[in-house]
Amino acid sequence: MLQTTGDSQPSADAARAAADARAAADAGDWNGARTSMARAIDICPNDAGFHAQMAWYSHQASALPASESDRLSEHHLSVALEIDPNNADAHYVQGMLWANGGNTTRARIALTTAVKLRPDHRGATSALDRLSDKPEPTAPAEITRTTLLKKSKTKLRLPLVVAAVAVAVVAAGAFLLSSNTRGFDDLAKQLGTTLSLESVSRVGTDLYIDVGKSWGNLPEDQRSSELTTVAQHAGGMGLVNIFVYALSQPVAESHGETICIGLCSSSPATPPAGQAATK
Repeated sequence: MLQTTGDSQPSADAARAAADARAAADAGDWNGARTSMARAIDICPNDAGFHAQMAWYSHQASALPASESDRLSEHHLSVALEIDPNNADAHYVQGMLWANGGNTTRARIALTTAVKLRPDHRGATSALDRLSDKPEPTAPAEITRTTLLKKSKTKLRLPLVVAAVAVAVVAAGAFLLSSNTRGFDDLAKQLGTTLSLESVSRVGTDLYIDVGKSWGNLPEDQRSSELTTVAQHAGGMGLVNIFVYALSQPVAESHGETICIGLCSSSPATPPAGQAATK
């Protein structure tokens, strides 16, 4: 651990290094940005925001081989979310990485999570607006403030916040699960549903699930009872509000004992605009 003469010195040094990193990123010098951000992380290794920014700088750094760039981006984003699952910048960067990988629906999940966690997050709000108009977003404004982008990686893999679905569902904070068929099957059993889970996201006591085509295959007269079952099981996991999507479109909600097929007219926790999920 770095020894200093005063409690404020590490933070001051880290802030200067982070400022140098942002300045380098503004100039399109992603490798320089990584070097400066590495100094900031050395001083303050438990700053989730620093790791989130490092994830983006690593994604952009042209000097890194693609495989190493992906690995470092995944590592720092995973660390950021482990330190603070509710860090808006980490979810923002996660969304941008999904978007740059071509998965706009997963990007919307992460970006709307960022907005829910920090409603004044202009970068995430702007990115969501752009995703509504076109599939390819620009660079994160709040982190880089530049329009330079590295070409999207076609095989980008994002980390699981935790290894097991069962652990993730009961853990505090927010999570986004990448495609994992076995894990989703296990979670579906925990929720007592016959619906196929395509993607899952949680923020606090809110759970967002996309059940894909299986919703359309479920008879209409069985949908309310199915959601009631899910709500009851979810309540045992500490979840209060359930938002159900089918092929990225909202189809149902539950808030405690209140069950709505379609959107509830007055929800205790109205789902963020643009929330979507996909396998």
